[in-house]
Amino acid sequence: MAHDQTETVCCPFWSNFAQKCRISSDGLFIPLDDHIDIYCTSQDYSLCLQFSMNNDVPEIIDDVAELENRRNFPRVEAQYRVTLVKITETGRLAKHFSLHATTVDISKGGMQLATNEQLVDDTRIAFSFIDNLPKEMQSGIAKIKWSKKNETTGAYHAGLAFEDLPSKAIGAYLEDGRSR
Repeated sequence: MAHDQTETVCCPFWSNFAQKCRISSDGLFIPLDDHIDIYCTSQDYSLCLQFSMNNDVPEIIDDVAELENRRNFPRVEAQYRVTLVKITETGRLAKHFSLHATTVDISKGGMQLATNEQLVDDTRIAFSFIDNLPKEMQSGIAKIKWSKKNETTGAYHAGLAFEDLPSKAIGAYLEDGRSR
């Protein structure tokens, strides 16, 4: 019988996309492969010492909610399919870390996505729209500002800030199209 990955329960701090534990913002905790298999990617994540010592999960969620409410531009609700590829520290595309997502809303400054994987804050990504947009707006660079699980849908939502001018044109294009 095939194993369905969507049924797998894993630690809320584990990101399959980045292969990284988000529990330590200063990068001091790097789990070994055995630890990842036993705790991070299993139902037993609550037995992890790092997880059990970190009791400030509600504070993290409150911080994310505060970030969500700081919007610099009006948002346009839009559902486009997007492919995300992590940009490594050397500036190369890590094609083995690609992921599909769907936009929730888009503005001149960024977009909110829904995906099956939790994304890691401050990670730079290259994105490309699968759906039709003008050619000059089909791809760009963004930085992940926040990521959290939507308890209603079970999907992860993430806020991305555009880092290049062509990306910023996407929000303006959609905003103009909605106002006509």
